[in-house]
Parts: sequence; C-alpha cells; structure tokens
Amino acid sequence: AAGTWYDGRGALRVKLYDFAVYLDRPSVGRSLKKHSSRGAPRLDDEYFAAMAHNREADMTVVMMPARNIPLKLIQSEYEQILQRRLAKVGGTPEDPDLKKMIDQFKGGNVPEKHLHQGSSVKKGTKIRFSRRQGVLHTAVEDRALGAVASEDVCAAFFDMYLGSNPIHHAARMEAGGIAHDMAQRPQRGGVRPGPGGDAPSPP
Repeated sequence: AAGTWYDGRGALRVKLYDFAVYLDRPSVGRSLKKHSSRGAPRLDDEYFAAMAHNREADMTVVMMPARNIPLKLIQSEYEQILQRRLAKVGGTPEDPDLKKMIDQFKGGNVPEKHLHQGSSVKKGTKIRFSRRQGVLHTAVEDRALGAVASEDVCAAFFDMYLGSNPIHHAARMEAGGIAHDMAQRPQRGGVRPGPGGDAPSPP
C-alpha cells in the first residue's frame, strides 16, 4: 500500500514524502485472523486499530523524501504528531521512548553520505520503520539508527498510517484489504505491498 505525505502547515500543499506500507503475511495473518470474517472485509476503525496496535503484526513503513528534508523538521514533525497519537492510543505524550526515537534523527546518527550539507536527509533516501515483535526499529538505507520497545510508541507510529484520520486514506484502505487477504490465506509466504501478487521484503 503506497501513498504521499504532504506538509499541511501552510496554505500550499508541499509534498514531503512518498511511502509504502509492507505487511508480513505470516504474522499479520495470524494476529488478524479473529478480526477477519469470511467474505467481504469489514474495514472499520476497530479493524484498523487491531492492525495498528497489535504487537504481533509485523510491518514496515518505507519512506522516501520527495525533497531534501531537514533533520530538525523530521524530529519536530514526528514529535508533534506522535504526542497526539500517543494520547489517542492510550499512552502518554511524555513516554521517554518517544524522545529516544526522535533523537535517532540527530545529525551524528545518520551517515553523512545520506545527508545534504550535513543537516538534511537527501531526496530519495529510504527511511524504514519496522515493527518486529512489538519493537520499533528505525533505519536509514543500510544503517540502523536504533529501536524502542515502548508498545505505545510503536502503536502510535502505525496509527498514523492505519488509524482514524490517517496520513493517506486510500493507502490505509488498501493495506486493510491486503491484511484481510493475508488473514484468509496465511499459507502464502512473503510480503505483499499491493494488488497483483506477493513481493520481496521491503527494499
């Protein structure tokens, strides 16, 4: 499932990122089995909350900046959005793992080759956020930045894409349909980012 993130702070909609959501078929299929009835999927808020908040449903968001994005902007945007999402999922905006996650994007942690003038992530750089057994892992290209174990921070992050008022509604609906298919047919291996068959692991 793919979408775009726009900067909505001003009057003009400025494209910041393209992103894709990758779902792990075995873990998503198992964890959402009880939420996926036979026939047409019922893709309501309860279903998407189960996707976003279930620590057993492994998934990855891959983001690619559409322009050079200042590290400080990444930090401030995620801090503001995730504070609100933390309250929404039942956590606390003061969760210490939120600061730990935000601090992963300090200049010294991101390899210089992926930075523009030492302070902005270069256009087209792949940023990965992966949930594996309830732990949120962050990487820039092949460089791991760190991981946080807070289930609330992890749930809040994926709630941005799968919860109510998502960043991209169509991508949310597509991911929900794919997850339903995985729950109905968990025997097929691989990660499926969209219609048309299985695909390899997130790039």
